[in-house]
Amino acid sequence: MVPAAWPAARLSHWQLLTRTRALEEQVFLLACSAVGAHGGMRQGGHSMVIDPWGTVLGEARTAEETVTVDVDMAEVARIRSELPVLRDRVLAIEAPAVR
Repeated sequence: MVPAAWPAARLSHWQLLTRTRALEEQVFLLACSAVGAHGGMRQGGHSMVIDPWGTVLGEARTAEETVTVDVDMAEVARIRSELPVLRDRVLAIEAPAVR
């Protein structure tokens, strides 16, 4: 889940970055963004539910609303088996060479 108060002026960035995060982490992402104004800045809204392929399954607009989406958690395992990017992640911590 990603809570945010994303400015309306950068709405396209919010939409791109949230879809990218779901895709790179291969997870369902609930991206909740504020609506109205905060500190004099208009908020972008457009809360979303995004699947592990980066597809928007449901999206609110610029007013308060509830978005309901059925999510099949088995999709995470299926997608991760088709594109196993997590297997390629390696955390290697090496001590610097002593001279």
